[in-house]
Amino acid sequence: MHLYNEWLPPPVAEETKKEKESFARVVRSVKELHRPDDPESVYATLKWISVIELFVRAKSELSVEDVTDLVEIGLQIFHSSENKLYAQVRWGNVLVRLINKYRKKLSLKVPWMPLYDTLIHAHFSRSPGPEGWRLRQRHFGAVTSLIRSCRRFFPQGAASEIWSEFMSLLENPWHNSSFEGSGFVALFLPTNPENQEFFSEKWIKNCLELWDSIPNCQFWNSQWTAVLARVIKNCSFIDWESYFPMLFSRFLNMFEVPVANGSGSYPFSVDVPRNTRFLFSNRTNTPSKSIAQSIVYFLKPGSLAHEQFKKLVNLLEQYYHPSNGGRWTYSLERFLLHLVIAFQKRLQREQQDPDSLSAVCLGKPERIAFVDVVLKLIDRGQYSKNEHLSETVAAATSMLSYVEPSLVLPFVASRFHLALETTTATHQLKTAMMSVAFAGRSILQSSMSTAEAQDLGGDVDGRIMYVNGAGDHLLRSLLGSLILYYPIDQYKCLSRHPAAPALEEWISTKASSKNEQVAHSRWHVPTKEETQFANELLDLHLQSALDDLLSICQSNIHSDAGDEKTHLKVTLLRIDSTLQGVLSCLPDFRPSPRHDMVEDPPFFIAGASGSCVGSAEIREKTAETIHAACKYLLEKKSDDSILLILIIRIMDALGNYGSLEYDEWSNHRQAWKLESTAIVEPPANFITEFHSKGKRRPRWALIDKAYMHNTWRSSQSSYHLFRTDANFSPPEPLTLLVDDLLTLCLHNYETVRVLAGKSLLKLLKRWPPLLSKCVLSLTENLRNPDVPEHVVLGSCAILSSQSVLKHLTTDPKSFSSFLLGVLSSSHHESMKSQKAIIELFVKYNIHFAGLSRNILRSLESRVDGSTSGDLVSQIGSMSFDSSSLHWRYNLMANRVLLLLAMSSRIDPSFSFKILDKTAGHFLRKLKSQLPQTRILAISALNTLLKESPQKMQGKDQPSVSSQENANSSLDLALSQIFQEEGFFRETFESLSHIHITDTDSSSRNHGSSSFQSMADKSITRFYFEFSASWPRTPSWISLLGSDIFDPSFARIFKRLAQECGVPVLMALKSPLEEFCNAKERPKQCVAAEALAGVLHSDVNGLLSEWDSWIMVQLQNVILGQSVESIPEWAACIRYAVTGKGKQGTKIPVMRQQILDCIVAPLPPSATTTVVAKRYAFLSAALIELSPPKMPISEVKLHIVLLDELICNMSHSSAQIREAIGVILSVLCSNIRLRMSYQQEYPSEEGRTDVDSRLKEENWFTLISARASEAVTNIQQASISDSLDTSADVDMESAQSNGDSLDDVKWMETLFHFIISSFKSGRASYLLDVIAGFLYPVISLQETSHKDLSTLAKAAFELLKWRLFPDSHLQKVIGVILSSADDSNWRIRSSTLTYLRTFMYRHTFILTNEEKQKIWKTVEKLLVDSQVEVREHAAAVLAGLMKGGDEDFAADFRDRSYAEANSFQKRRNRRKSSSTKSIAEVHGAVLGLVASVLSVPYDMPSWLPDHVTLLARFAGEPTPIKSTVTKAVAEFRRTHADTWNIQKDSFTEDQLEILADTSSSSSYFA
Repeated sequence: MHLYNEWLPPPVAEETKKEKESFARVVRSVKELHRPDDPESVYATLKWISVIELFVRAKSELSVEDVTDLVEIGLQIFHSSENKLYAQVRWGNVLVRLINKYRKKLSLKVPWMPLYDTLIHAHFSRSPGPEGWRLRQRHFGAVTSLIRSCRRFFPQGAASEIWSEFMSLLENPWHNSSFEGSGFVALFLPTNPENQEFFSEKWIKNCLELWDSIPNCQFWNSQWTAVLARVIKNCSFIDWESYFPMLFSRFLNMFEVPVANGSGSYPFSVDVPRNTRFLFSNRTNTPSKSIAQSIVYFLKPGSLAHEQFKKLVNLLEQYYHPSNGGRWTYSLERFLLHLVIAFQKRLQREQQDPDSLSAVCLGKPERIAFVDVVLKLIDRGQYSKNEHLSETVAAATSMLSYVEPSLVLPFVASRFHLALETTTATHQLKTAMMSVAFAGRSILQSSMSTAEAQDLGGDVDGRIMYVNGAGDHLLRSLLGSLILYYPIDQYKCLSRHPAAPALEEWISTKASSKNEQVAHSRWHVPTKEETQFANELLDLHLQSALDDLLSICQSNIHSDAGDEKTHLKVTLLRIDSTLQGVLSCLPDFRPSPRHDMVEDPPFFIAGASGSCVGSAEIREKTAETIHAACKYLLEKKSDDSILLILIIRIMDALGNYGSLEYDEWSNHRQAWKLESTAIVEPPANFITEFHSKGKRRPRWALIDKAYMHNTWRSSQSSYHLFRTDANFSPPEPLTLLVDDLLTLCLHNYETVRVLAGKSLLKLLKRWPPLLSKCVLSLTENLRNPDVPEHVVLGSCAILSSQSVLKHLTTDPKSFSSFLLGVLSSSHHESMKSQKAIIELFVKYNIHFAGLSRNILRSLESRVDGSTSGDLVSQIGSMSFDSSSLHWRYNLMANRVLLLLAMSSRIDPSFSFKILDKTAGHFLRKLKSQLPQTRILAISALNTLLKESPQKMQGKDQPSVSSQENANSSLDLALSQIFQEEGFFRETFESLSHIHITDTDSSSRNHGSSSFQSMADKSITRFYFEFSASWPRTPSWISLLGSDIFDPSFARIFKRLAQECGVPVLMALKSPLEEFCNAKERPKQCVAAEALAGVLHSDVNGLLSEWDSWIMVQLQNVILGQSVESIPEWAACIRYAVTGKGKQGTKIPVMRQQILDCIVAPLPPSATTTVVAKRYAFLSAALIELSPPKMPISEVKLHIVLLDELICNMSHSSAQIREAIGVILSVLCSNIRLRMSYQQEYPSEEGRTDVDSRLKEENWFTLISARASEAVTNIQQASISDSLDTSADVDMESAQSNGDSLDDVKWMETLFHFIISSFKSGRASYLLDVIAGFLYPVISLQETSHKDLSTLAKAAFELLKWRLFPDSHLQKVIGVILSSADDSNWRIRSSTLTYLRTFMYRHTFILTNEEKQKIWKTVEKLLVDSQVEVREHAAAVLAGLMKGGDEDFAADFRDRSYAEANSFQKRRNRRKSSSTKSIAEVHGAVLGLVASVLSVPYDMPSWLPDHVTLLARFAGEPTPIKSTVTKAVAEFRRTHADTWNIQKDSFTEDQLEILADTSSSSSYFA
């Protein structure tokens, strides 16, 4: 039994034993209600969900067999509730609770595929249901939580099935399906014991390759680190050591921090679609939790992981310092927190199950090593100005103090002393105090662990007075103290040691042994005498107050209104206080049974606030009197809000049995949520060596929690009884209270309305039969033109509640009354009324849960009191533009029509009629006068037109004649409309008005959003438009510009063509020709959308139409001179060639024809504009191809284009050069990706010859040779430019100048190629190519050609973020070493800039030999002939010394100190005749500077000597003098906060030397 239940008051604790049998009854009831043959039976089971949750929250002791039965039946119900999202949300959430709670006791086998099907059907299919986005959001959350809970029960073999299912999605990293695939893998892949054999070396390599295919994308990183973290944690048999360098490099580079004054975020992060980010936990931050978890589970005795972890911390610790905060602080704070939490959980796991984990258990040395490293981060972050970080530091200190007090507690003490002495920063003392407070208990335990316990006499008896004040509270307190259960020894100390209150043994709720059990709390249980006295008080105060109240209301006993008010107030207060005092001890109303037979209640939950007092009759009599009083007050004193609020409080206490306890519990719970770390002791305590199963807390805290648990139980014991049992109808007195509250919730005072509304909703939730009457009455208020504003506001507040919205899905009468009430309420003219009605309608939309069958069947029957027949016809008549309704109500009527049509799909007999009618209706609405209605019509047609009967039949597809017959009625209905004279022309015209051309708008806003309010957007759009919405590949090509092309418009024309075939194409021909040639951009945009839809429709007859007129149309677009609509036409072509299917691998029928049309050579007379347009169209088309499965024709196209582009790289137009660079990056990466999948898709004619051409990679050879030639030419030309000062230039040099300009243009194109490779995320497949072009990027930063240098700098910035794998490192290092030796000092300096970030990013991968070469190269530059290079080299060395390579740093430090020291001595011996050059002395001084600046905040033992020696060079000539002065000033700045303590490390002489150098001598005194 759970501790809270064990410690309940004895009468209640005894009753809890009946709960096991009661739960078994509930499980049987659920089984009986669920009928697999009747999908609608799921609704009947929903009423039991709250009850099941009740047993879980009550921590009842349940039979595991019953829980297993319930989980199995629950999963069946869940899977049979397809299309019933609300039911799946409710069942999904309760299953998650049950599975998580009983996960270790259940033995289930859960197949994964049905869960995946549910997810796909509801969120990843093209025909979403009508449900509102809020419900869809909840549904996705419920299903994904259920999948995470069920993962541990997936059967053997599930892991390999899941991997092979999603591998196909991951083939093309430049298609959005790869993001979905990674999300699915992270969500589904199980690491339970049954599936662990799947995780082999081969899988790890495959996984890491896939992870590397998309760089600089935190969403992608999050998915893969999450998968790996779980495998690392659960599969302890895998040896990860060989992967450490690569993994730790990734971990380090996922923290977006500024390296060497660079940017602190990726320059171009890969664009993940909004819907995908939204669905798969929108992680755009560093996945700190997964990284921390992986590192903690890497740690093993004798493993290299600790060294790598230490190095990672050495690199990141500087960013925790208060002066280095920024947007990265959040992810670093999370990293620290999760490191400590994961470590604590691991220790707890090992303490509880030491035998099974003995090989990998962490011993004391490993614990010490871990704590030692984490203390570095704590030390840096302790005084952070970021509140979250300083709080995390305090919590982490507390947790670690129980693990290794010998390290943590001295650290806490020293920082506390330091904070006391530091006068410059007051926030430090606050943080230090917090750390001491949080570690308080561990400090006491450590200091007391050696002390002997003595037996001292005496007993401290702590008794609490529950008297809450005087006056009005006296009665409440007196009644409470007599009849309630409450603990009476909560603060009594059980131990007799003098320090017992501080050190008394704390308790875990998960007691692991008998000796951990602690004496129960003693409760006050009312005696007979106390109960009798309470009954007398009840008679005295409640009965007499009720009599007084009646006499005031009936007999007019007061002549003075003031006296009457006071008397009423006092009388009502007496009633209120009595009810507040007795709480639920006064029996509830007796419900009226619907028939004579009285049976047992359907379930039982133990709970009571105290002993029973009074009777149900008293409650009933009170309700009747209050009803009379309410009537009197509303007649005579309706403006007295104080009396009305009092009477509402009394009604609430009377009607909502148990709600007073519930309010007390929820307020208390909020206070406990802020529970301090200071009163939690972790399960693994290495101070006392006493480990428990769960966290430990003080006894008084647990008694408090047990008391609150009892309060909660008493509030719930009968709350759900009448919701689950239809045999009882609400008692008569209760209906009186509901009527009164219904009147009060429409009162003209807002405070009265709000309070009455809250109380009424609680009552309605408990007694659902009362809902119908309320809804009918409130919707009537909306229809009635004569009601005042406050009645409308009150009605809307109740109607928008969850209880009412839920009720509308099952009750036909309420449903039709609600809809007609809202749609007929436009006559309320006040702004507030209109706002409330619109908000009500929007809320209804976003929470819409579909309709049950019985509502759909009722739609055809006549609506009560209406002349226009059934509900659909009535709403249809409101939705015409010609109706006299306000435009927004017209829009709302259209929206309701759409919701009805979409909901009707679940009932085929009904849906055909309504679908034909509404599809035709919305097709006409495309040319509505109201822009909002046009947008809604687009949304509607996109969801209603879904089947594709006219689509071409593939070889393997059967004929669908039966489907065609079924759809012929819709085809007919639509054909009649669009064949009307000028229909499409008018439609194009009206759609063009929705396109707003706004140059400042963001790239994909589709124009229409800028004139819509939030409310209108909620009505006109489906938030959860299909997650695979177009475009299905990332948009990164900036030269395409910002377009206003809307794919949902294109999709309508595509669906119309598929629905009705060639007649649509014929009808579109002349409006398309007209609009393609229009001057206005919006008109051209509509034409582009229509053409895109038609070209992508794949319908029979499209090829002949292409030959007859469509091809000519497209050629005209390509050859046209207009520039401004290029973005829309590029989007049109991109849409038309987009691959079909989930992975975009099915090729649209027209793709080859479209590509041939664009690739066709232009006429010689074509202008630059036309050439640029053709390249823009090409780039748009090529990013849509799927390289792994390209047919031969597309590969040949790639080869032809490569040849053409490489010849044109020196084109005279800058715009065209950019386009060529972009297309080259796409072509080359496509070819590389295609080659990597060559073995997997071998069979196709003519492949061998094409493949051999691809393998030769002539393009690479050509570009590489030309690049080195061009760099040399450009550099020589710039040298000759600077030398060539003579006036006359001979012909030969003019010729070479022209050649060098060609080289510059060619090189600009190459830089565009590099930049696009990085921007698009395609660089992973071109790293060897890019590594070869590292020298041009570094060397052309500063040239006389401004555009070239700008591009070189842009490429350089992107290059700094790139991580190169082992295979290309040699090449890169070779370029770095040779560039560092270049004759041009600017190139040497640029090389140093790159080296700084390169070393940071690759520190885990580089071998010692490679690092040594780089260190030597940089050291050599300390004595460079150019002063800028020397200073730069010193800054780079300071960074390298921080980088965790302690051996290199120590060696350099010692050598540089020795060298500088020998210079100093020689100078002292012979001041005048030194043979050393300035550069050599400056180099030696800069070596010291690098050492001093490498430890900006610490004071290691070597630092005083180094900084003092540096100061001795202050007398040297410039530039040495200024270097010394700057370095000492920087040293002073970074050590200012802690100087009071750190100066003790210096001798008097050293301080004197520093004072002489410093500009402010008092600082060092």
